[in-house]
Amino acid sequence: MALPFTLPWGAAVVATVTARNSYGPSLVSPPTASAARAIILRMPDAPLSLANDLLVTFGTRIGLKWEEGQQAGGTPVFDYTLWSDEGSLGSSYQPVVAGL
Repeated sequence: MALPFTLPWGAAVVATVTARNSYGPSLVSPPTASAARAIILRMPDAPLSLANDLLVTFGTRIGLKWEEGQQAGGTPVFDYTLWSDEGSLGSSYQPVVAGL
């Protein structure tokens, strides 16, 4: 059974459970094993402050810099993909390079 709960991202959840019938509640179950606890995860937030790096951009070379988003989603970000609109003024983006 999965239920929605409001918990902070990255929280490690250890739980116990009881059952109830017309005679009353059961004893409390043993807690979930610490190695099997649930970790609240999600996709990372978008990178912030994307800007042209003027120390790198020259001729046919462009340099970009950005900051990590507010939340990584509970696991480290391991990859970025650069997308370009190829001069379409933002109407059609295509991936340029991944693994940044």
